[in-house]
Amino acid sequence: MGTRNASSNSNRSHIKRPAKIRRKLRKSATYGGKNNKAITGKAWISPDGEYCNTAHAADCLGRSVSRLQSMRHEGIGPIFLKRGRSVYYRVADLKAYLENGVSVADTA
Repeated sequence: MGTRNASSNSNRSHIKRPAKIRRKLRKSATYGGKNNKAITGKAWISPDGEYCNTAHAADCLGRSVSRLQSMRHEGIGPIFLKRGRSVYYRVADLKAYLENGVSVADTA
């Protein structure tokens, strides 16, 4: 008999896992904590409820994430904060934008 190459067995990325296991892995990788709030790559809101990310802001405003990015670039839309590469919105600013249309252009 021929010898098997050890490296061919170690790379099993081509093997498809059963749907039940895929769902469990996806859920454990994406969600955490008691509330099952998304923590990576999804809508996020701070524990005190004061700040949120672009995905959550888009959900609140009924816009897409790319539309909010365009609005930031154009200088319209709700007031936002940047910390490094991350963009955050204050929930109070989102409410003011929805109720009164207070935007970045109004504060400049």
